Amino acid sequence: MDGLRVTIRQLEYFLAVIDHGSMSAAAEVCHVTQANVSSAITALEKDIGTQLILRGKGQRSVPTPAGERYAQRVRRVLADMAEAHQEARSAGGKLRGPLKVGGMQSTIVLYFPDIAAHFVQKHPEVELSFAETGPRGLEDAVAQGKLDAALVLGQQRTRTDLEVDVVGHVRLKAVLPEGHPLAAQEQVSIKELAMHTVIALEPPENQRPFFQKARNLGVEISPKWRFASWEAIRSFVHRGLGVAVSNIAPSEALAAGHSDGVPTQQRVRDGLVYRPLKEEVFQNTIDVVYRKTQFPQEKVTELIRIAKKIGSEKF
Repeated sequence: MDGLRVTIRQLEYFLAVIDHGSMSAAAEVCHVTQANVSSAITALEKDIGTQLILRGKGQRSVPTPAGERYAQRVRRVLADMAEAHQEARSAGGKLRGPLKVGGMQSTIVLYFPDIAAHFVQKHPEVELSFAETGPRGLEDAVAQGKLDAALVLGQQRTRTDLEVDVVGHVRLKAVLPEGHPLAAQEQVSIKELAMHTVIALEPPENQRPFFQKARNLGVEISPKWRFASWEAIRSFVHRGLGVAVSNIAPSEALAAGHSDGVPTQQRVRDGLVYRPLKEEVFQNTIDVVYRKTQFPQEKVTELIRIAKKIGSEKF
């Protein structure tokens, strides 16, 4: 440690070059000159004793293998320092500072509006921001310190180096247009669903357990259309062009009991009807993943608390 002369500024410039692909882009983001960034990276490499960035004239600056490994550790170190700083500032009990949360389409729709409303109303000094991508990208972003936490489906988690809190439980449902023959049933079987035009998610692995369960039952389902967007699927189903399956549905369409004399199971939402599948395809969870750290973020703890409350109300 006696010979360590690395500065936080050098590390920030180093990550900016990796994230934005060039010295000039990093300089613009960091509001300094390109010469400042270049000299900082050179000094960093000299102090460490190895090349971290491959520089090519007119080409993107990319990290060397050593640079990639170093960047992962640097992100964690800087994130831990930021957390420690924010926790010290929040010692008086008031939450403040940035909170970056990631999610998938399904978790965003059900959780993020309520999460945003809670922090805006109860913790206005928290600078809340959101990001959307696939489950693997979310986990990697959390591990690298780009996100403070993310809401993912438990069945799609792959990393074992993150903390996990379960905030909701879900199961597959049939998604049907209002007035569809199957909508009058309390439950729908996979065989019944297969007799109609099926619309599925893209890529196929997103719904692999469902199609594997169908094959195990001797039913081969070939979707007529696939879309990466749930909004596109909902639109097609709403127009009566097919049926779909979803592992998350609005609670209004699933809750037991009656409302105004009408069974809740017969109610619709946005012209769509949700029915549980008769077969148990798989039990899934909605999880909050976050980094294992020496300084647990109170903001993340509050995020988990409110997410569990939302989950208990929706499912």
